[in-house]
Amino acid sequence: MNGDFKKFKNKIWAHAIIESAVAGLAAGLILVGALLLAFTLSGISLNVGIYIGAGIGAFAIAGGVTFFILRPTEKKIARRVDGALGMNEKVQTMVAFSSSQEPMVVIQRSDTSARLSAAGTKNIKFKRLWQCSVAAIVAVGLFSSAIVVSAMDVEMTQPMGDDVVKSLNYLIRYVNSSSMADGPKQVTLNKLNGILGTIYDDESQTTIELPRREIVSLVTRSMVDIDAATDAIITAEPIGLALNSGADADSLTELGIHIASLTVSTTRTSLQIFANAYTAEATAEMTYTDLSLELAAYSTQIVASLAQSGVSVDDRLYSAIFNLSNGLLSASTANGGEGASEDDDKAALLAAANSAITENISGITVQITYQYENRDICMYVIDALQETFEISDDEMPDLGEIIEDVVPGDGNDDNDDGEEDPSGGGAGRGDDLVASDSEIYDYRTESYVKYGELLDEYNSIILSYISDGERIPSGYIEMINAYLDALTKVNSDSEGQN
Repeated sequence: MNGDFKKFKNKIWAHAIIESAVAGLAAGLILVGALLLAFTLSGISLNVGIYIGAGIGAFAIAGGVTFFILRPTEKKIARRVDGALGMNEKVQTMVAFSSSQEPMVVIQRSDTSARLSAAGTKNIKFKRLWQCSVAAIVAVGLFSSAIVVSAMDVEMTQPMGDDVVKSLNYLIRYVNSSSMADGPKQVTLNKLNGILGTIYDDESQTTIELPRREIVSLVTRSMVDIDAATDAIITAEPIGLALNSGADADSLTELGIHIASLTVSTTRTSLQIFANAYTAEATAEMTYTDLSLELAAYSTQIVASLAQSGVSVDDRLYSAIFNLSNGLLSASTANGGEGASEDDDKAALLAAANSAITENISGITVQITYQYENRDICMYVIDALQETFEISDDEMPDLGEIIEDVVPGDGNDDNDDGEEDPSGGGAGRGDDLVASDSEIYDYRTESYVKYGELLDEYNSIILSYISDGERIPSGYIEMINAYLDALTKVNSDSEGQN
């Protein structure tokens, strides 16, 4: 191909490359601008590398696709030059028969070359000038807007509906009427009232729209303070860990593990195992003196552990466990009375030791229950705040360890023998089973009893309420009767199977 045509070809190729680059650059700026604007308004901050990568990717894809569509072939270039110079397909003919040496073709080619040489390339204009201009203007405009918005740190506001106010008022009433300790209760109420006062104007009875980031910051800070206030009265963990560190004290180690985890049932069980260790059968090989020294040693280890825990002596759990220590110390000097034999003395010591432990089981487990309830209420409030204000898990602050409810029969293997817990399913708090298919916990006797043993009593209480029209609306009576009938049937079936 002669040099006169080649200069047109080079110019058209340059135009195609420039147009493809403009298209790619516009696509990159539009994508980066859109992402930056969207995430800025959502209050989400991304690493700048992500925006750079997205822009380069859009540039490469859009620019490549555009060049593939616009790529100038010999025929396209010839047709475009013919149109620009008004040469009635002479250039196209020259290109089509470029390898022919026919006399007429040679003459036509020579004439076309001469005309191309005289014309120059100034008549070759950008074919898609206005499309490129529009794309560039839109891209620069969107990208500039995103930069401005990002610099202004504009945030989306989060509208507060009446449901949010109702939820906060409910939480305030719930905490106020709960059994939560005075200290954490007051902190929790102050934080809830602080959130409510920020989003609700009491005088105008209207909610206030605030930036999303401000709401999240306010609520999560309150969560941290509520969590910390409750942590301050959870003394089971330091006491339990200190008991667990007692040298050569296997029973105390087991007890310490259960106290630290705030599990009431297992703590009660481990204390009962502790008591069962002091029976005639378990101590058959031990003398009265050995038993006396062992009880005194356990008493000393408990006191040392309490001191090591750093918990205040005024703490109720501290006092309950200290009472156990005193009981063991007193038991270590028990004897059968004047003139009693060593066997009698040993029997008296065993009885005193067993009594000292069993008498303190209730005091210790009551305090763990109380601490668990404080923690449980705290976590309920935090979970409710997260749901009410739609705070994602990524936005949640780091809180203290959450004590999970573990209900026997929920699928956990609590027997360490590969079998499921035999107590069946049911509702409960911690490891204390409140109810199951066949048993219910009777707080009066601190033991599990057959559901049927209490069902008649519960029926009579509920039926007395039903007979009093002012206590239960009439619409619920039929439902309650059906529920009681179902329970009676389930219990009868269970008793028959047992």
